[in-house]
Amino acid sequence: MYKLRLGISLQMFTKFEASIDKDFVKDLDEIKRLGFDSVDVNYCSIYNRDVILQSHALIREGLGLVKERGISINAIHLPFGGQRDYSKLDVEFRKRLIDDTAEMLRLSDEFNPYCYVLHGGTEPVYAHERADRITALHDSLRKLSPLTSNLLCVENLPRLCLLNTIEEHRLAMDGVKECKNVKLCADVNHYLKEPAELAVEMLGDRIKTLHISDHDYIDERHVLPEDGKIDWMALLSALEKTGYQGVFNYEITRSLYEYVFYTLQDVKDNYERLFDKYNAWKEKE
Repeated sequence: MYKLRLGISLQMFTKFEASIDKDFVKDLDEIKRLGFDSVDVNYCSIYNRDVILQSHALIREGLGLVKERGISINAIHLPFGGQRDYSKLDVEFRKRLIDDTAEMLRLSDEFNPYCYVLHGGTEPVYAHERADRITALHDSLRKLSPLTSNLLCVENLPRLCLLNTIEEHRLAMDGVKECKNVKLCADVNHYLKEPAELAVEMLGDRIKTLHISDHDYIDERHVLPEDGKIDWMALLSALEKTGYQGVFNYEITRSLYEYVFYTLQDVKDNYERLFDKYNAWKEKE
């Protein structure tokens, strides 16, 4: 029987403010009750540099709340966006960004997350600049790698972002082979141009963590598995065949402002149903 550990991404900070999100503690208590194994703690709403600097004291507070409940921290998702882009061609910009990130890593490392997840480059990245932007990303990863003993997992992205194909996701790794702690995060909801199962097959054991949700092959949707068009039996089969044993980490929409809303119970039920279905399907194959 194949079954991965259950995790979910949670937003720790209030958007654009240096404060712990009001739902964070409530969500932690609920995932503890439901038997989730881990969380991915999301710093992504901290876009502005001044807010990032104010938030340092809150990192210890928020991560401490996770540890108090005996919940494992699978990943910390570093901030992203136009001011948090590790592939920018401006060398001085990247230096300031890495200096900011170094402090976040130093504070967060105390809580021993399994990995950090970072975005490669913010859209739009046009065809004529993609090779140079990947080279700039490699430079950033070489500078970030010695700053933590934990894994740095580079996430694939959709649309006109950098790393929007399997080949570019592979290139993100190939240019920094000397950095042994640089690996990949496969966000299956971001593979819009190719099937997610093909990405898993091609990238194999370079993938160390997952973002799990479904989409319609038009844009990212962050809906629950089987509410979109991903072939989940093929994807789970690819994960098993490549030996993935990490966390099955859901990153789904849980905002009332989106067109669909899921509870933590919905996520747990989907996880149980999906793996039960997969193992029954596998027996028939």
